[in-house]
Amino acid sequence: MDQIDLKLLAGALAVVVGGATKGITGIGLPVVATPILAILYDLPTAIAVVILPTVFTDAALLYRFRNQWREARRLIPIIPLALVGVVIGTQILVRVDQSLLKIVLGAAVLLFVAMSGFNLVPRLGEGFSRRWGPGVGLVAGMLQGASGTSAPVVTMFFFQVNLAKAPFLFVINAFFILVDTTQVINLVG
Repeated sequence: MDQIDLKLLAGALAVVVGGATKGITGIGLPVVATPILAILYDLPTAIAVVILPTVFTDAALLYRFRNQWREARRLIPIIPLALVGVVIGTQILVRVDQSLLKIVLGAAVLLFVAMSGFNLVPRLGEGFSRRWGPGVGLVAGMLQGASGTSAPVVTMFFFQVNLAKAPFLFVINAFFILVDTTQVINLVG
């Protein structure tokens, strides 16, 4: 096999592992696949490859946990600025040096893995969510637009509320589908 075939194989494997992670945990496709694809290719290509499968898996999980729809109220404080953040982040993606954005993506993923792996995500509750939700939404949206994944920020935000599994998966995938769809529209534009 030549170099191109190995890159393609590694990229396909990254998407498959990311998809399996998403299927098992409800999160993970862009967190796993985007950094690997960004190393193999470039960040805009990685985002373009991962975004549509992510939207489809988000929709499937949203449908699966649709009986948790009442939990969508948790999105109200964060969605408006998250969508603004996606637009800003997409502009950053097309204007800022890719190597810097790859470092930001890598740092965000490593921070997320370390905090969740060592159980360092604090439990701050509803008051924190209402007060800090808009800022978290803006940062998550910007990270989504600039790097293709908001999961490191928004997942830690929803972890701290301490939701049960089914409500968590509905809320997080509702957030993902909104920011992913916004990003697709921005990338097409």
